[in-house]
Amino acid sequence: ELMYVEIVSADENGYGKIVLTNLVRVKNPLLRYDTGDTGRLRKMIFDGREVYVLDLLQRAGVSFEIGESRFTFKDTIAGCPNYQVRLSIDPEKHLEKASIYLAPDVFPDAEEKREIVESLKTLLQERDNSFISEVHFVKLDALIKSPTSQKPIRLLDSRVPQPR
Repeated sequence: ELMYVEIVSADENGYGKIVLTNLVRVKNPLLRYDTGDTGRLRKMIFDGREVYVLDLLQRAGVSFEIGESRFTFKDTIAGCPNYQVRLSIDPEKHLEKASIYLAPDVFPDAEEKREIVESLKTLLQERDNSFISEVHFVKLDALIKSPTSQKPIRLLDSRVPQPR
């Protein structure tokens, strides 16, 4: 075995933060590295022996499921590197809601904003209309930041309690 995998602060389904320790590196060991990803370990029988399989739920803050769809955003959304996706339940309509907050260095004009909003809403809901989507342009200070790195947290999911 080359790696020791821990699931920290697991929820009732066993999903939690994935923490890795490299068991091979001697000169520069990697001890309890928090990947930022969320997953769980599941037992299964392989070749007659019991092994653990890692079920990855989401990558570090840029992949999410809403409605019947799964989305993955890379380093930017609509060319904007400072963004935040906030997932919640709309209290009045009782539907899931995906709110995208973009904090561009230079704010687009009204027509560019309209085009960006329209394209993102189309992307989000072209396959699935079972949730609400909205897009906001904000200043960087409006994004919720990590207390340790002070970088914007890319994904905030308040639909269910998250592992700590």
